[in-house]
Amino acid sequence: MITHSLSESDIFATSGDEAVVLTPDTIYAKVKMEKAKQYINGVTGDAGVKERLHSDETIAISAITRIAANKKTGWIRLYTKINGKKDSEFIVIEDAQVKQQFIDKLYTYMQGSHTYRIEEYSAFKAGIKPSLTLVITILVGMVLTWLAMDAKNGPERTMYVKASVKLVYELLLIIGPLGVIIIAGIVALITLYVLVRRVSNPPVMVMIDKKC
Repeated sequence: MITHSLSESDIFATSGDEAVVLTPDTIYAKVKMEKAKQYINGVTGDAGVKERLHSDETIAISAITRIAANKKTGWIRLYTKINGKKDSEFIVIEDAQVKQQFIDKLYTYMQGSHTYRIEEYSAFKAGIKPSLTLVITILVGMVLTWLAMDAKNGPERTMYVKASVKLVYELLLIIGPLGVIIIAGIVALITLYVLVRRVSNPPVMVMIDKKC
């Protein structure tokens, strides 16, 4: 592994007393600001840095396949792929300027292998995913309500089903049709709120993608 002086890293305040420490090949997240400032100078190489910073989460920059960040929120989502396994991590930086500085500095370590673009969503595009989620929620709610009613009335014939199906059946029997309707209604209202919010204020996405 190529070593780098930790003084090349930058500290980016996230929230409260926590920060993210960025080196040319690793992101150290959930680091206490005090620890970050203590070790930011004079430590050479990445060996033992995680332990020194007491970082609860590290992300290898080489494993990142995509970064998606809405300029209007503090959320940054990093998609990774390690040994064929895909995963994603979230970093939240409350200050918009600090967040953009972090993304820009991170991209300087990725620009040879990744592309950078900014995409402004239209109201229509912003509403597609929450609309689909709302439709699915309504359909699933209808099906579960019907099953709950069937469970309450009792099956018309003896059936042999898997243990997992039996567990769902018994759970629906406990919740009842009214309970299912209430739960589905709450989820639908939340989804509707997200839909209205996204359509009225479409995201402006910063997208960094790994080159094919």
